[in-house]
Amino acid sequence: MLKRLYARYTEEIKEVPEILRPSYLPSLDGFRGISILLVVIGHTCARIDSSLLQFFFNGSLGVYVFFVISGFLITTLLLKERIKTGTISLKKFYIRRFLRIFPVAYLYLFVVLILSYFLHLNVPALSILGAALYLQNFSYFYEKNWYTAHYWSLSVEEQFYLIFPSILKRSFKLFCIIIPLILVLVPIVIFICRKIPFLADSFFYEFFHFLLKFDGVLVGCLFSVLVFKNMIPWTFIKKYKIPINIVLLLITMLVHNNYRLAAINHLSSFFIGIIIISNLYVANDFIYKFLNKKILMEIGILSYSIYIWQQLFTMTTGEPTHTKIPWYVFPINIIVLFIVSYISYNYFEKVFLRLKNRFK
Repeated sequence: MLKRLYARYTEEIKEVPEILRPSYLPSLDGFRGISILLVVIGHTCARIDSSLLQFFFNGSLGVYVFFVISGFLITTLLLKERIKTGTISLKKFYIRRFLRIFPVAYLYLFVVLILSYFLHLNVPALSILGAALYLQNFSYFYEKNWYTAHYWSLSVEEQFYLIFPSILKRSFKLFCIIIPLILVLVPIVIFICRKIPFLADSFFYEFFHFLLKFDGVLVGCLFSVLVFKNMIPWTFIKKYKIPINIVLLLITMLVHNNYRLAAINHLSSFFIGIIIISNLYVANDFIYKFLNKKILMEIGILSYSIYIWQQLFTMTTGEPTHTKIPWYVFPINIIVLFIVSYISYNYFEKVFLRLKNRFK
């Protein structure tokens, strides 16, 4: 049985399943909207001593929802291209990613430099460098300064783009094998290394710890492959969607808020993946309707812009330099954040998005 499952899982894909044929999956924007609200509210309330608020609005959980969506969507788009053309154009892929991610990311860093100079925010050059080179997830650069700390997640995604699409282009079978292998093997190796002193400081440990950073994105990749392979129990999921979503959401919040648990991000990402795919089909239930509310979808469309700019407007207390920023008063900071994000998306990013559409 295991042999048959392995053969089915690694067999080359020949057609796109019906559920993934639409070019636009609206529920994903709803999930993006929820993700960014978790980040913004979580960061804003981070200094408030309220375990209840921290439980329901966990910024880290919001980022991991983004990771799973990203892995799922990127893999889906690349597999569609592979089925349609027989290959993957990495050149076009990297141009599309560059035009989507880099312009506003570098605009933000430029604005931070200007504000740092005039408001004396004392943003270290090392922080700007780590963010600009997408190395912010390495300990040498990580959280050197609040204003660039959120680039750790962008760094994870950029490093994912450099490694895994080329694997998928070279060998679909290898891509299918390496994802679950990393997800299962890496936490075990890291656990063992932490128990053995001489391994804890070794390059061996650092390499596996680097791979661990991709867990959320790789879970999204895995779910995309499983959907393409029709290895999802759709009948069961459709029948019990509501209780599955509610129970997994509560478990995800419990797991992701318990930092004593090992591999919390693995577990959270897996549960998030199930919730996401269970809402791909058009449905009349309240969860699907909520995810496809216009306001939530609009926030989802702006989510990347909001994520980039929110670091200038959140964490309303606790950081000495924040008092130097004139708009840093709640709720003015949130209002200004959404205005800036709207302007950034519609009058700056869209210019590059129109260019991006030429490289499909």
